[in-house]
Amino acid sequence: MFPVPFALYADFESFITPSGEHVSSGFCCLRVSKFPQYDHRIHTYSGDNVVQEFLKYVTQEQTEIDSILLSRGCDFDRDSASSLSGQKLPLVEPH
Repeated sequence: MFPVPFALYADFESFITPSGEHVSSGFCCLRVSKFPQYDHRIHTYSGDNVVQEFLKYVTQEQTEIDSILLSRGCDFDRDSASSLSGQKLPLVEPH
């Protein structure tokens, strides 16, 4: 296991049309952190363009998390961290 100061957990919701098609209808994303003041931030979205909205949200989270880490004196280099674990760091960790 590769310890990190932040993680995002996401869950997508969908409905099934009469023709059997799964249509995304929303998502919920939970931010957890080893820093208590930044832990357990929950974001929910329901509406159109779910995947695009999710990617927009995760990009905003990445920017905010980078800012938090820099303000705490953590110079987090994703390329260096990737080489330590032997794999690319995912933007979103599947469970």
